[in-house]
Amino acid sequence: MWLPTGATLFVGETMNEAVKMPQHVAIIMDGNGRWAAQHKVSRLQGHNRGMLVMKEIIKKADVMGIRHLTVY
Repeated sequence: MWLPTGATLFVGETMNEAVKMPQHVAIIMDGNGRWAAQHKVSRLQGHNRGMLVMKEIIKKADVMGIRHLTVY
């Protein structure tokens, strides 16, 4: 993982061990339809689940200090 000079990353919920943190993270959302098929629910339900997971990722990224999040 590439990290800019001076960036700080905190690992885990306790944030005891400081390591480098990226300022920009990009996420390619893929697999919501496959997840739905594996769980025998509609593709729409799979995409809704993906949206809920992305909301949690956004909250965690904010807490972790990630300044820029790109989602495709």
